[in-house]
Amino acid sequence: MNAWMMSHLEWMRGAVGAVRVVALAAAIAAAGSSAIAPALAQSAGGARVERAADAKAQLKKADEARRAVKGTGAERRALTEKAEEAYAAVLSLFPDAKAEGALASFRMGELRRKLGKADGAREAFAKVISIGADRKLSARAVLETGHLYRRSKELGKALEAYRRAATEFADEAGTRDDALYWVGTIHEQAKEHGKAREAWRAVAERGADPVDRVRAFDRVALSFLKEGMREDATKTVEAARTALADAAAEPSALGARVKKALERLRAVKALDKPAKPATQGGGGAPDDDDDDSEDDDDEDL
Repeated sequence: MNAWMMSHLEWMRGAVGAVRVVALAAAIAAAGSSAIAPALAQSAGGARVERAADAKAQLKKADEARRAVKGTGAERRALTEKAEEAYAAVLSLFPDAKAEGALASFRMGELRRKLGKADGAREAFAKVISIGADRKLSARAVLETGHLYRRSKELGKALEAYRRAATEFADEAGTRDDALYWVGTIHEQAKEHGKAREAWRAVAERGADPVDRVRAFDRVALSFLKEGMREDATKTVEAARTALADAAAEPSALGARVKKALERLRAVKALDKPAKPATQGGGGAPDDDDDDSEDDDDEDL
């Protein structure tokens, strides 16, 4: 084969390669920019996270990482941080996916709270609210912000958050009632009994969950006992039994729970005890319990 033929073959190989490159470029242009996205992308936290096909798939990967959290100590913390990064990737890789971004932000807030990153958790919950893609989720984010402030003993800010959850998101009944319950609890701890009872009465009279209503009636009665107002406490217990009688009689699991709650009213047990002398204050009410039973996992979201 002479030199001319060798040169011609090299040109042909180059031409064929060029055609293939042009064809590949056309295919990429037709598919859109996502077709050339890297298999690994950097999350907001700096970690390298595998990119999924879309925001829903990315969120699913993050959920899988959260469910994989197990063990104790350093192992659990490392897995929790990995899940946090996975949710951060949803936001950084798919910034226009509002619904997925809101849920990812909420989950980040939960994980950061468990990691002891209170400021980061508040930032994540604030992001949920600013996205505004899911009203229920936004309401829960405000409530969780209140919990964070309460735990850090910033009670003024906690009250502000709880009141916002109760008023701005009044249509989200479950969150509204939870917020009002904690408004009452903070006021009661500050010995502002009248304000506490006002918040609890709103739940007792108009709460969405009958079991929560029983609980609120109980707190109102116990608050009266702390001020030595036994007659008012007795009337409150009677009001609870009357208001929830139909719910307790329902032949259902909820009905059984309501009945059990009425039978276990702490105010009833307190009323059975002799009243304390006026100089000691109170009227037989038990001490405040450190009731910090808000749902930390929120698996229903």
